[in-house]
Amino acid sequence: PRTSRLRSGRQHGAVRLKGISFHGSLIKIGVLVNQTGPTVGAAVVSRRVGSAVVRNRVKRRLKEVFRHELPGLKAGLWIVTTAKPTAATASLGDLRSEWLRLGARLSIFADS
Repeated sequence: PRTSRLRSGRQHGAVRLKGISFHGSLIKIGVLVNQTGPTVGAAVVSRRVGSAVVRNRVKRRLKEVFRHELPGLKAGLWIVTTAKPTAATASLGDLRSEWLRLGARLSIFADS
C-alpha cells in the first residue's frame, strides 16, 4: 500500500548511511530501525539493470515480494531493496527466496 512506501530521497539516504545491509547475488537489502511509525520499504532499480521495461518489471516483482511479506515483518523498519543487474533475468521465486534469505540475516521478521 501507499502508506508502506519510503518516498523521499532523504529517507533512502538515511538507510544507506545509518542502516545495515546485506548483499546477495540478485539484490541488496538495507534496513534502518525507525522507532516511530510502521514498517515501510522501497525498491531501487538502476539503469544498469536494463531497459525501462526490464527495470519496471524487476521493480514490480520486488514490490510484490515486500507486499507479500509485510504482515510478517517487525514494526518500525525502513527497508530499501536494491536490484543488481543479475535481477533482470531472475524469476519472482528467485527474487523472493533471496529476499527471505537476506531478511533472515537482517532479523527483520517478527518471529526472529
